[in-house]
Amino acid sequence: MSSLLAAPPLFPILPRHHSLSRLTMSPTPSQVLLPFISLLSLFFCILPLPWHWRARNVGTLVLVAWLVTSNIIHLVNTILWPNDHVSIIAPIYCDITTKIIFGATTGVTAAALCITRNLAEIASTRSLGITKSERKRQVIGDLLLGLGLPALVMILHIIVQGHRFDIFGGGLGCNAALYASWPTVVLLCLPILLACIACVYAGIAIRFFVNHRAQFGTLLQSSKACLTASRYFRLMGLAGCLVLANLGTQLYNLAIILAVTGLNPYKSWDYVHADFGFVGQIPRSFMPDNVYSGFLVQWSFVPVASTLFFLFFGIGHEAHKEYRSWGLSAKRLLRLDKVLARVSTRKSNNIIIQRETITDFGDVRVVVAPLHSWDALGSSASQVSTLSEKWESPTEWEKNPDKNGYEMA
Repeated sequence: MSSLLAAPPLFPILPRHHSLSRLTMSPTPSQVLLPFISLLSLFFCILPLPWHWRARNVGTLVLVAWLVTSNIIHLVNTILWPNDHVSIIAPIYCDITTKIIFGATTGVTAAALCITRNLAEIASTRSLGITKSERKRQVIGDLLLGLGLPALVMILHIIVQGHRFDIFGGGLGCNAALYASWPTVVLLCLPILLACIACVYAGIAIRFFVNHRAQFGTLLQSSKACLTASRYFRLMGLAGCLVLANLGTQLYNLAIILAVTGLNPYKSWDYVHADFGFVGQIPRSFMPDNVYSGFLVQWSFVPVASTLFFLFFGIGHEAHKEYRSWGLSAKRLLRLDKVLARVSTRKSNNIIIQRETITDFGDVRVVVAPLHSWDALGSSASQVSTLSEKWESPTEWEKNPDKNGYEMA
């Protein structure tokens, strides 16, 4: 998400020496809702991650990396700058995160392109005879596309960065500043171009599937891609949904530039960066509701993408098996199995005596010790059996009156 502040701006910007004491600081629903959404989206990305890590699907791992990073930044922003809080409390943090968020839009689309390209290669049988060196080059290509290209976009952002950054209230936090001009349009069109290429690869994959649907299962097993037919189509569906969502977000940004702010002339580097150290501070109460809603639409792309990732890979049979293995690992780590085994053993004994008891049977006093297991019960039973045999010989009792816990009165 980025702020398109041109001349004139979309709404009043807080002057540099404006007092913040008159702004409203009362809690609003967004102060609670936005952090909760960011935290939930973060868990949505992390839960299905182990299977993708084992499968070594580079495109999916790059996608998760961008979504996790973006969710963490969104979560911090919603906590630091709720409502009308727009103080410059973390300038270095804003310098770093605004670049990351600006590149994340390209990164998510590039990751979707990597996924669709790999799926098309699997469906086209090209991956059957792939060697280790070819596989290595494919991984490097995915990394360059999924991480290198967004890094290049972060660097090129300085060309259209009219000032340092902007801070929006209402939980939006730090945002990259954009000078609305034709280079800005070029940067915003890059994810659109990647989305179109991803759609082409998706169409190729679908065409190859239709042509080889009879032996598609065998084809997936021979590709050594750790994919079943279910996983294949879920990856394809996830990539398609991400491409459409990102395409809509970028077209919305372009519509704001062209229809609302208009394009400014890019006269020179010095003209665009004349007041580069300025930080825009826009409290929530300064933003009209329609403008704030527009920023929320851009902000919601990351939670929507995270939710889609969870829906495709976090609620299936494989995910349930993964969650059960996590539960067993946690139980072993906390030694809960041993505790439960001890409790069940004690319950099955049905005999729990906490202290010694003394019972009088006429002239005989019986002392019974605590029993904690069936072995102890068997031992006591043998003692009673031996005792019953000696009962017929009173002279033996007179000789050993205290043996085995019995004594004559």
